[in-house]
Amino acid sequence: MMRRNSGRTLLEVLISMSLILFLTGSVALVLRLSRERMERMETQLRLEESGTIAMSMLVRDLAESRQSSVLSVDDQLLVFPVPRDLAGQFLVEPDGRLRWSILVGYRKYEPEGRSYLIRQVADIDDSVEGPPEPQTMSPIPDPAYWETQGSRTRKVAEGFQSLKFSNDGKKSILELYLSLENHNRQYGLHLKSGVYPRN
Repeated sequence: MMRRNSGRTLLEVLISMSLILFLTGSVALVLRLSRERMERMETQLRLEESGTIAMSMLVRDLAESRQSSVLSVDDQLLVFPVPRDLAGQFLVEPDGRLRWSILVGYRKYEPEGRSYLIRQVADIDDSVEGPPEPQTMSPIPDPAYWETQGSRTRKVAEGFQSLKFSNDGKKSILELYLSLENHNRQYGLHLKSGVYPRN
């Protein structure tokens, strides 16, 4: 009578171990790729959200100014007056003229090697004759000006690269460029909007 061997041969054990290792490696690879994709999507979403918020703030603020009163320097600084006070109240004189009371500035800010677009607001001498011209202000509203004014500062967008301003006589054109890096991969966003100043 022949006895049957109920154990496994060495070859069977090696094949089953190889299959288990292959399946485990495949699952680990799929999980790693999924995590990287999720991180890339989060980076792109963060960039798009930041850019959308920044552009909506820029458009809202710029729409309340005048094209002739906008100072744009090297695609890194945009300054213009707005007829509001520091609390955000719209200022109108009893005779209907606007009272230009604050200066709004958007500029690049780079702490610790990270680049941000920041919004700064400074109180200026009220003017009812028309908006002050930032180009003729003394001192010019450069980054040092904002620090001496004790202005209110808010980070608006991360990954700031440039902010271009132009006008064609009827409307102003804003172009905002943002860029972030994640896992040695660069993500960019270019937003463009037309603004019709109302004042």
